[in-house]
Amino acid sequence: MEPAFDVRNETLIARLGGEIDLRVTDNLRRHLERELDRSRARNLILNMSDVTFLDSSGLGVILGRYKRITGQGGSMALVGVSPAVRRVLEFSGLTRLSRLYDSEAEALAGLAGGEGSNNG
Repeated sequence: MEPAFDVRNETLIARLGGEIDLRVTDNLRRHLERELDRSRARNLILNMSDVTFLDSSGLGVILGRYKRITGQGGSMALVGVSPAVRRVLEFSGLTRLSRLYDSEAEALAGLAGGEGSNNG
């Protein structure tokens, strides 16, 4: 599934779906990088409401975008993470790096308030 993108203020919202595994990660990485370059976004929200599976290659894509965003002084948030995907994120340590939110509106408000670096 191709990601859908939206930009709000200085934040790129990427709506992801399906299985994020080795088959799709190169394409996903290209899409995310292109949109980050185009939007010049300071922050990134990954809406994972429709993600059904996440493997280590998908974690690598997320971690790479986290490093890019935070290296530019921004923050990253994750939205709508299912229990199964959350377990993978927790095991990898990504939930200690990016705050989890239930909705895009909550994530936008949290990032605007500077709450992007811990888990809630």
